Amino acid sequence: MRAGDRLVAELSLAVVEMHIGDEGVILFNADKDPVHVAKLILAWIERSPAHRLRRRTRQNYTWQTIFHRDIKPLLRHKSDK
Repeated sequence: MRAGDRLVAELSLAVVEMHIGDEGVILFNADKDPVHVAKLILAWIERSPAHRLRRRTRQNYTWQTIFHRDIKPLLRHKSDK
């Protein structure tokens, strides 16, 4: 797991009562339909501004993306002259 990633966990009532995890934890019943649980997780992810920022950062600011988007066109342009 990379730094900054969040864990999704099923917690017992005793742990829930201790308020561990706050907004970083998705609570669900293990007996629920897996599709329902997946929808809960996806909804939580889409509501999380921190997750959206991490996703945009991973998509737009990796070295590979920066090179292909910003640097490689400059190198092509320079070599065309």
